[in-house]
This record gives sequence, C-alpha cells and structure tokens, in this order.
Amino acid sequence: MRTAKMICGSIQMTYIKVFNTMMLLICVAKDLLELDSEVKETYLELLKRFYLLFESIYKYITDFLRYVEEVESGNTMQSLEAVVMDETGKQLMAEVIYLYGVMLLLVDELVDGAVRERMLISYLRYMGQNELSLIDEVCKLMARTTRTASNPRPQGYPEELFARIKLPSNLLAMILGRLRSDDLYNQQAAYPLPEHRSFALAQQAQLLYVLLYFTPHVLRDEFAVMREIVDKHFPDNWVITYYLGFTADLTLVWDNYKAAKQALAQTVQASNITTLKTKCWTRVPTLLTSLGNLLREGVLTEQFILENRSSLLATLRECNVTLRWLMLHSRAMNKKLREQVIQGGNGQQLLVLLMNTAQFEFILKREFQALLDAKQERWEDCKQESSRRVKELSDFFSGEKPLSNIKKSERFQKWFGDIATTIQSLDYNEAAVAGRKLQQLMSALEEVEQFEQIETNLQVKQFLAETRKYLQRMVRIGHMTEKVMVTFDIITDIAYAWELIDDYVASMQALIKRDPANVLKLRAIFVKLSSILMVPLVRINQANSPDLASVSQYYTEKLEAFVRRVLEVIPASMFDLLRVIIDLQINKLKELPTRVEKDKLKE
Repeated sequence: MRTAKMICGSIQMTYIKVFNTMMLLICVAKDLLELDSEVKETYLELLKRFYLLFESIYKYITDFLRYVEEVESGNTMQSLEAVVMDETGKQLMAEVIYLYGVMLLLVDELVDGAVRERMLISYLRYMGQNELSLIDEVCKLMARTTRTASNPRPQGYPEELFARIKLPSNLLAMILGRLRSDDLYNQQAAYPLPEHRSFALAQQAQLLYVLLYFTPHVLRDEFAVMREIVDKHFPDNWVITYYLGFTADLTLVWDNYKAAKQALAQTVQASNITTLKTKCWTRVPTLLTSLGNLLREGVLTEQFILENRSSLLATLRECNVTLRWLMLHSRAMNKKLREQVIQGGNGQQLLVLLMNTAQFEFILKREFQALLDAKQERWEDCKQESSRRVKELSDFFSGEKPLSNIKKSERFQKWFGDIATTIQSLDYNEAAVAGRKLQQLMSALEEVEQFEQIETNLQVKQFLAETRKYLQRMVRIGHMTEKVMVTFDIITDIAYAWELIDDYVASMQALIKRDPANVLKLRAIFVKLSSILMVPLVRINQANSPDLASVSQYYTEKLEAFVRRVLEVIPASMFDLLRVIIDLQINKLKELPTRVEKDKLKE
C-alpha cells in the first residue's frame, strides 16, 4: 500500500512537471510567435530585397550560360570564337564573367554567409516554396563559404565559391587568351611610355584577377602563363583595385597558388620595391613644383595650351600615375611591404599633389572643352587672318600700295596671291587634307624668306612670321579632337580611389582649418571623383536600361555623403571660433566704462 502511494505520488509529480513544461513552452511559443510576426511585419520587405539580389545573381549567370549554349549550338549568326575575337564581343564576354565574380566576392565580403542563409530560410518560411521556384538553386549558390573575418582568404577560396556554377572551360580559355595577348580597351595609346604599360592595362588587370579564380589550375600549375601575365600586367605593382576601390594585395591572395606566387616573386623583391617607391616619392616634390608653376594666374591660357598640349598631358599623366601607385600601395595588406612603401614618404605632400592635380585637371578640361566647342569658329578666324596678310603682301609687291623698300615684283605678287587663294580654299571639314596643305604652306612661307628682296625687309618678314603663326595655330586647333578628351578621361580616371579616399578625410579637414582657401582645391577633387559615376553606368546606358536613374542616384548620394563629411569641418570651425570669441568677451576682456578716470586710463 505504501509502495503504491509512493508510485502515485511520483506519477503525480511527473505530470505536474510535464504540465509546467508544457505551459512554459506554450508561453515561449506564444512569445516566439509574436516575435516572428513582428519580424515579418518589420523586415519582410528587406528580406525580399535581399532575396531578389541573390536570385538576380543566379539568373544573371544562368541567362549568360543559356546564351553561350545557343551560340555553341549554332542558333545565332556568329560562332563563339567569332564573338570572342570581335573587339566589342571580347570586352562584353570578359565583363560578364568578371562582374559575376565581383558580385560573388562582394556579397560574400559584405553579407556574412550565416546571415545569408538565415535570411533565405526566413524568407522561405514567410513566402512558402510555391512562391520561390528557384529557392533551392539560390540557396546552393549563396551558402556560406569557408571565409571568416579572421581568415578572409582560406585555402581554396574563392575558387570553391566560383565553381558552384560551372562555366564552359573552352570559353574561359579563349577569354583568358584575349586578356593575355590583347589591349582589350585600347588604352595604351593614352600611355605611350613603356614604363606606364601596367597603368594602361590596369582595367584589363582587374578582369584578369577575377577571371583567374574561375581557372584555378592556371594560378596553381601554369608557371609560364602566370609569368607572362605578371610580366605584362603586374611588373611594378602588386596592389590592385578589382572594383571601385575594393583592393586586393596579390602577395596575400595569391600566396596559396604556387605558380602565381613564384611569378610575382620578382615584382615584390626588396630591391624592386625600393626602386619603385623611391622613384615615386622623389617625383612628388618635382611634380608639385611643376603644377605650382602651371597653376599660377594667367599661365594656362588658350594659346599656351595649344602650344604645349603634349607636355601638359605628359605632366598630367605623370601626376596620375604617381598618385595611383602611392595611394594603392600605401594601402597594402601585407604589413611588411606597406611599411617599406610608406617609409621615407610624406603623406601630406601626397594629399597636396592630389589637390593640385585635381585643380590642374579642372582648369585644363574646361579649356579643352572650350576649344572644342569653338573649334571651327577659331579655325576660320585664323584662316581669314592668315589669308588677309598674304593678300596684303601680294598687293604690296604690286607697287600700288605705299610700303617702304618694296619694289614692284609681278612674280611675288602672283605667288602670294596664289598662296592666299590656297589658304581660302582650305576646308575645315577635310581636316586631313587641310593639315597637309597647311604644313606645305608653312614650309613655302619659310623658304620664301631666303630671297634677297624679302630677307632684307623686316616688315615683310614680320608679315610672314605672323602668317605662319596663324597657320600653325590652325594646325594645332585641327589636332584638338574628341580623341584628346578620351585620352584625358583615361589618364584622369580615379575609380581606384572610391574607397581609398576615405583615408584622407581627416587630412583634408586639417588643410581647410589651416587655410580656408583650400576649399577651392577640394572642389576640384570632388569634380574629379564625380567622374567615377560614369564607370558603373557605361554599359547600363548603352543597354538603355531603366535602372540607369536608380544606379546613378545611388552613387550620387554616396558622393554627396563624402562631400558632406569633408565639408562638415567648416561649420565646426566657425563654431569653435565663435566659442573662442565668446570666451574672450566674457572672461578675458573687461567691460569699458562710459567714463574713465585719468589715473586709470593706462589700465
């Protein structure tokens, strides 16, 4: 009986515990349901946006693979080989795969893998699988990787991420072949010096860096290919920007790849780094002096720019090449190499060089554009002036106009008359023909000075010199074409500094505090940075995409936020000055009475 009571008591206690646990679970479940409902109501739209982002990446690459399959099956007018060999085709093919790789890299870097998975599962729970036909494929593509904050480049990363959707190996091989052998964007014309080749191919190097992860066997085992790639694209640089300021230090990211590491070893030798950084840092004060002379009031006139266009572009090229190398390699993730680059340099001088370069570009671009806008008008004015002077010389040799020491000469009268007619016949729309005739006319006017009757007359020689000056100006105006502006835009590109420029905000604010006039130079930096807006919009604009406005607005807001962050020092400085003035008035300055006794006047 006693045992039975004990058993019943034990059972009763068990039931009580179970009941209490159930009630607790019900309460917890109720709280969780309320929390789940709140999360759905608050964040469903955000989860949808992230899901659409992940799904768009999957659709992007599958649509591309579908296109490749159609081309290979013969359903289009061109073969895959013909597309890759075409100038525009090889650019687009390379960019499609490159952008896919960049999207994967940036998503994995900016959105943690575990967070991605939770967002996908949450959205699936809220929407149901029937509404998400691609959820399985998207989850496989966006699953977490081995990358962590403490180990951003583990063994096999990001090749494992890139291999989740297999790309045709023959297509990758053909595109890599084009990147290795060609100047994909024809930018070497803007960098004629051999020492600037890696800067001319910088945009192509970005594509190569990403595409090589789709063919990791090249990075690991193709020693000759990697030697060729490094010699062409990375002989003097090892820090690159692969998309709008997102940088990669090749000494770290290629450390797990034997062929790539061996090929890069020559570039990062201590002696080579010392030579490169010494050359760049030594060039900074020299360039600052040159820019200081050019930026003086009244120097960059229209005449000066026409006469020195090539040297001005050369100076601009040197400034931007120096800035790019120093800004990128001062940001190297390899601490030892970064310290070696920074050692002996002056970061303040680098910022001043950036500001002066931007100001120089601002003025030069404005003058270039003004010349292009009024090009035909100025060319016609010079034609009329030179023709008028030669016609006057023809009249002088007729003997009918008074001019000291000029004897009548029918031969010279006819010759100068023919020259005037030739000048008048020049057609602005036939630039090539007009250029050759102008060169011949200038030579003829120079040779005619050898005749005794002209050589001994200073007035005639003066007329001839002025005519040649106008003809020379016509030649120079004719050389000012849209191609000059294309070269200018290539040289002044600063897309690599989209993120790097944040490192210089404090220094910019310090310069403004020191001298408020520096705001004018900062304006030029903001204008220079605004050119970055065109980088992501080029292909969107070419495709007439409706996304043009939203993408443009996004980057515009980013630039506006940067400008606000830099210029917020101005009101802050004003209030600091006001605080000092108030302190002086209240605590330091004594109130002056309306009447002062004579013996206290000194106080």
